[in-house]
Amino acid sequence: MAQDYYSKRDKSLGITWVKLDQYICKNTQLCQIPLGQQEFMDKMFIRLSDSQSSTPKKGKLYIAAFAPKGNLGSSSIKKYIGYMYYAKDFSLSRFENVRDYLIEQKNQSLESWNYKTHPDILAFKAVWEELIPSASSTDYNEPLEEAILTIINEIPLDNIPAKKLLIGDRLSSLIVNHEYSLVLAILSVIASTLFCFGCGDEPLSEEDYKLHALVLPPVPKRDESSELEKARIFVENKAGTLDELVQKLKLPLKNPAEQGDAYYLLAKYAYETNKDQGLTDRQHFDINRRFNDYLKNAIQHGNRRAIQLNNEQKAVELLNQARTVFNGANQTDISSVKKCCDNCLQILNFSPSVDAKFRGEASYILYKYIKLGLFVSPSGETSQNYLGLSHRLGYPLAKDDWSASNTFSIEPQFERTIVESNGICYANAKNIISETFTKTVPESWQTEDGFVSKYNIESVSEKIYENCRFRFLFIDDNYRKNLQDFFALMQLIKESSLESTKNIEVFLRHEFETAKPLVDTALNHLSNYQIAVYILDDDKLAAQQLLSCHPLFYPIKSIDFKLLSKRVKEAAKQTKSENLNNIFERPILNFIILGNTHVAEWLVREAFWMMGLKDNLIENRITILANDGKAVEAKIKSKYPGMVKGNLKIDGIEFPVIEGINIDYNSPELYQEINKLLDISLHNYFAVVTESDEENLSLATKIREFLIRNYILNNRKQDLMVSPPVAFLCRNDNLSWISKEMIVEEENEGDRWFNSWNLIPFGEISKRYSFNNITGGTFEELARCIHYQYNGVTPQEIYIQNSEGTYEHTEKWKEATKDYYLKQYNQDSSFSSALSMPYRIFQFHDHADNQIMPYAWDIRQSTEFSSVHKLKALSKRLWKYSNETSRKEQEQSVAEWEHARWVKWMISRGWMPATVDEIVFAIENGNPRHQLFVAKLHPCICSYKDLKILQNALLTRCNMKKDFFTYDLLNIQDTNKLLALEWIQSIPKEPEQEL
Repeated sequence: MAQDYYSKRDKSLGITWVKLDQYICKNTQLCQIPLGQQEFMDKMFIRLSDSQSSTPKKGKLYIAAFAPKGNLGSSSIKKYIGYMYYAKDFSLSRFENVRDYLIEQKNQSLESWNYKTHPDILAFKAVWEELIPSASSTDYNEPLEEAILTIINEIPLDNIPAKKLLIGDRLSSLIVNHEYSLVLAILSVIASTLFCFGCGDEPLSEEDYKLHALVLPPVPKRDESSELEKARIFVENKAGTLDELVQKLKLPLKNPAEQGDAYYLLAKYAYETNKDQGLTDRQHFDINRRFNDYLKNAIQHGNRRAIQLNNEQKAVELLNQARTVFNGANQTDISSVKKCCDNCLQILNFSPSVDAKFRGEASYILYKYIKLGLFVSPSGETSQNYLGLSHRLGYPLAKDDWSASNTFSIEPQFERTIVESNGICYANAKNIISETFTKTVPESWQTEDGFVSKYNIESVSEKIYENCRFRFLFIDDNYRKNLQDFFALMQLIKESSLESTKNIEVFLRHEFETAKPLVDTALNHLSNYQIAVYILDDDKLAAQQLLSCHPLFYPIKSIDFKLLSKRVKEAAKQTKSENLNNIFERPILNFIILGNTHVAEWLVREAFWMMGLKDNLIENRITILANDGKAVEAKIKSKYPGMVKGNLKIDGIEFPVIEGINIDYNSPELYQEINKLLDISLHNYFAVVTESDEENLSLATKIREFLIRNYILNNRKQDLMVSPPVAFLCRNDNLSWISKEMIVEEENEGDRWFNSWNLIPFGEISKRYSFNNITGGTFEELARCIHYQYNGVTPQEIYIQNSEGTYEHTEKWKEATKDYYLKQYNQDSSFSSALSMPYRIFQFHDHADNQIMPYAWDIRQSTEFSSVHKLKALSKRLWKYSNETSRKEQEQSVAEWEHARWVKWMISRGWMPATVDEIVFAIENGNPRHQLFVAKLHPCICSYKDLKILQNALLTRCNMKKDFFTYDLLNIQDTNKLLALEWIQSIPKEPEQEL
C-alpha cells in the first residue's frame, strides 16, 4: 500500500511546500534571513483573528486539507504542518477535501471565481509579497524568475495531467508580465491541494477540471497551425463530411498544444451533422457516439469550450428534471424537492459556469424552495442570497420578488411611479388613503405642498381644459359626500362641452352594489363621452385581492388529479350513479372564514364562484366561524337565494356547501372546532376577518400555533412542512409590512415551519390605493384584454397607421373601450373573469397531465399571478406540451368549466335562472334581450348542454340569433394571448397613452 502511494507520488506534479521553501524562502538572493519550516508554514496558514488577540486562526485551506470536520487543536499544529510540508499520507483524500472546499467557496460567493479574483489565491499573493517584497515588483527580477521557472520546469514531462493542463505554459505567460506573486500564489494553491490535479496516472475527474478552471490562468494565445485554421473554415462552411474533417485535423490531433481545439471542432461538427433529418437511425446513433467521444477527449485536453458545452448539456437535463418536480403533483414532496434542489446546485457548481439563463433559473428555484422551508442549503445560503443571484443574472421571474423583498425595513417603502405624461390628482379628503396615494404619485405630476390637490369644483373648472391627465379621488370616509362630489364633477363635464374626456379617470369610494346603478345612470347622461369610473369598495376589493393573488386551490395542488379522475370514472362505471358523493369519497377543500364583517360576506360570495375544479373532482366547502356564524350564513343565503344548496340543481355544476358555526374565539370551542375541521379534510385554507387588524393578527398566530401543534402530535411531516394558508385582514400597511417577517421567540428569522409564522396579510391600503394599483393593476389590464377579446377586437386591430405615418386607435377599439366604461356590469364581469384567471390556468394540464401552476409556489408571494412577467411565463407554458388533439380536448373541458364559473358568479350577484318559457314571455312583452336585468333573471344559468336547447328555442320562437358557445371557446383558446396581455402590449409605436 505504502509502495503504491510513493510510486504515485513520484509521478506527481512535484509542486510541494518543500520546493517552495527551498527554492524561494531559503534562496539567499531573495531573502536576507531564510525562514525555518515552522515559521514558513505559520506565515502561510495562520492568521491572527484580530490585532488584540494572541489566539491564532488557521487558514481555511489548511483546515480543509487536514481537518475538514473541524479546527485543529494547537497541540496538533506541528504534526500537521509536517504532513503539509512533506505531503505524505492520504494525499489523495486531502486533495479532494481542499478541491471540494475551493469549489464550495465559489458556490458560496454565488459568483464564478477565477485566478485573478479567487480569495485564497489573493491571500497567498499577499503573503508572498510580504515574505519576498520583490515578488510584487513589476520590474524584471532575474533570481526570482529563475527560481520560479525552475520549479515549473521540474514538473515531470511524462506526467499526463501536467501535459493536458499545460501548467507550465499557463504560468509562464504570467511570468512574462512579471506577475511573480500571482504565480507563487497559484503554486501555493497547487501545493496546498497536494499534487493538485490528482496523483500520477490517476485519470482526471470532472471535479478536478472544475478546480483547474477555477485556479489556473487560461492557455496563452498562440498562432495556430494552418491545418487547424483550415479546419475551422471547413466547420464554419459545412464543407464536407465528418470523416473529411478528421483527415484535415490529423496533425493538430497529434499536437499537444492543439489537441483540445481539434477534438472540440470534431465534437461541434458531429453535433451539427447529427441534426440532419436525412440520416438513418443507425447513422444518428453512430454520429452521436462519435460526438460524445470527441467531446470527452476535448475535455480531457482542457478545452474550456468543450467543458462548457458539456456542462450546458447537463444543465438542460438537470433543469428538465427539476421542472418535472415543479409542474407535477410532487412539487412539495420532501424527497422530490431535495432531488430538484440538488440538481439546481449542480448547475450552479459547474465550472466554467454555464449560461446565465440556466444559472438564473436554478438559483430562482432554490430561492423558492428555501423560502418555502422545504430545503436547506448545505453551504448556508439563504433564500435572499439565491434571489439576489437570480436577479443579477437577469432571470425575469426574480425581478418582482427581488423588488418586493430587497427593500425590507421596519416601515413599508413606497416607490413613485415613473411615467412620461404629466397630470393632476385631486382628492376630496385628506386621510390615510390620500397620504398613501401621494407617496406613489409620479414626480412629473402636480402636487400642492407635496400633497395631491384638494378637490373643489371651482379649481377644477379652471383646470379641466388643460391638456393633461386628471385623476379624481373621491375617497372620504363619508360615502354620501363622495357621491355628491362625483355628481358635481359629472355635471361640470356635461356643461363644459369638452372635446374629449379620454384623459379623465374617476375613483369613487363606496359600496359597490349601492353605487353601481347611480354611476351607470350618471354616465348614461354623458353618453357622448367616455369616462373611466372605478368604484372602490374596500371590502369587496380586499376579498378579491386575497382570492386572486393567493388562490384557494393552493391546498389541493399536490393532489394527483390524473389518478383521481381515473378512480372517479371507474367508480362511476361500477355504481352507475351520477351522484359523486354516492360513488366516491372525494377530497374536500374547505375555506374557513373567521369573522362576521362585510369582508367575510364578500369572501363567501367571491369564493363561491372561484372554487371548483373541472369534472367536479373536489368537494368544496365554505365554513364561517363567528359568534353569530349561523346568522351570517342565513343573511347571505337570504340576499342571494341561489347560493342555498338544494335551491338550484344544474347538471354538471356543483355549488360549494356554505355553513355557519357559532364560535366564541376566546373559548376552547375554537380549538375543538378547528380540530374537527382538520379531521374532516386535509385541505384547508384559513382567513381571519374581524374588525381589528391587531385582533386579526393575534387570531391568525393562534391558528398557526394550533395547526403546528396538531401536526406534531399526529406525526404529519408533509403537513408540517406545507401547512394550510392562514391569511388575515390588515388594512394598516405598517402592521402588514412587519408581520411578513415576524420572528418567533428564541429563533432566528427564517423560512422554515419552526421559525416563521407564514401568515398572509391582505387588504392593505397601499395594495389598492397606490398610483399603479388604484385602477386594478395587472388584473385590470387583463380585464380589458378579456373585454376586447369578447368584443372581437384582435391585437392587430388596436392601432392603424394614418396618412401622416403615426399610429392611432381604430374605431373598433374605440367602440369596445367606450362599452367597457359605460356600464359597471361590463367592468365587473370582465374584472371577475380576470380574477379567475389563476383558477383557469389551474384547469389546464401539461404533457404529463399535471396542473399548470407557478414553480415552487409559495402562497405568501403576492406576485405569482399578478405580475406581468409571471403571467407571460405562464402563457408560454400553457401550450408548450400539448399536441393538437389534447389541446382541443382541454379547450372544450375548460370552456365547460368557465361556463360553470360564470353561472356561480351570476348567482353570487343575486341572479336566478329563467326557463325558456319565462324568457320567451318576457321578450313577447317587450323585453329586448334574453336576460332580464330588473328581475335578475337569466336563461343561461343552466347546464352547458342546455345552452343548445336555449339557443334553438330563441331562434325558433323569438327569431333571436344567439351563439352561446363560440365566443367562450375562442376566449379559452386565446388564454395564452390574454396572459401575455397582447391587447395592451401590442403597441407598434409608443404613442401617448390613452384610456
